[in-house]
Amino acid sequence: MCDEKAWQKVLDHTSQNYTYGISSGVSREIFGLTDLKGRLTYIRGWQITHPQFADAPPRTFVVHELMHIYLQSRDENQVDQMTTTIMNAIEPTLSPSFVAVAKR
Repeated sequence: MCDEKAWQKVLDHTSQNYTYGISSGVSREIFGLTDLKGRLTYIRGWQITHPQFADAPPRTFVVHELMHIYLQSRDENQVDQMTTTIMNAIEPTLSPSFVAVAKR
């Protein structure tokens, strides 16, 4: 979990000095990053404590990062599909907001 200063360092260190990533052909704000090779996951703490400003509930992007690890994949489309499947299974009421974000 990173505060804003640490989060900026993570983005700079990982050469992701932008705040939006492309997933499913859609530009989205990055709330977490998983470095499979380095075996590290970073979560932007501000998004956890301020969920009203996120495109999806915090547990959705945490599950998303866990799916990167589980699948050992950097493929955002594959990870998004699995995240949607998991969210449908554990909390059907949250999944539609995640899917809506992915389809924007």
